[in-house]
Amino acid sequence: MDHRETASDTLEGFYRDVHEVDVSPDGLLAGICRNSRIGLRHMVNSLHQQGIDRLAEGVVVEALAEDATVEAVSVPDAGVFCMALQWHPEWGHDTHPLNKAIFDNFAEAARKRRRERSL
Repeated sequence: MDHRETASDTLEGFYRDVHEVDVSPDGLLAGICRNSRIGLRHMVNSLHQQGIDRLAEGVVVEALAEDATVEAVSVPDAGVFCMALQWHPEWGHDTHPLNKAIFDNFAEAARKRRRERSL
């Protein structure tokens, strides 16, 4: 699978959903999906030329592409919302169910962190 954008495409074409990801059933992203009442398989855009070969200690896979490319990771013991994605959830964040759920949860984590720091 080619995960890069097509150079001849339009800007909107770059960010269109092009392949599915399967969310790992026990991770942070799965919890976000369950709380948002959305499934664990989603179409996402794909604009990367690199991929993860080996996970660092403490990093877990959150989602895989159909070709087993790691598309999302998290650091569960970070103590804060810590997730990295290989797609661009900012495109369609207001209409794409998974991207919206990620942004909503990130925003809530930021608000919670702010409250905790102001105590």
